Amino acid sequence: MTACGVTKCQLEILPKRVYVASGGYKTGSGYYYANKHVYFLVKGECGNKQQAKAVIDNFAKQAAAKESGSFTNYTIYFYYESDELNEKSIQSEKDDLRYKLFDYNDNEFIAVYTFRESRFSDVVWSKEYE
Repeated sequence: MTACGVTKCQLEILPKRVYVASGGYKTGSGYYYANKHVYFLVKGECGNKQQAKAVIDNFAKQAAAKESGSFTNYTIYFYYESDELNEKSIQSEKDDLRYKLFDYNDNEFIAVYTFRESRFSDVVWSKEYE
């Protein structure tokens, strides 16, 4: 668990990945790209957007350091937990359709981090955090 230390900030990233998608493909030149996408839910709020971004940034970089090494592209998604998007609703959806729960939840989207070949590449924040 991760939480902000300020009284007004009660942001918590649930440590369990709620959804994982992985796969790969081979290019015409024979190079194999291994991709992994992991999804985390975030609870609470943080009045200070910079502090919230720092908490999420730290969590993403620690998670990638542990697991991104064997993947060409390693992507971490963060979404707010809500009545529609929570661990129970995710687990009750069919495996091959779970990605749709995230694709159509722009209101809960927070950020997506991309690591390429174990190095930080990019982060895209929701409009709320820009």
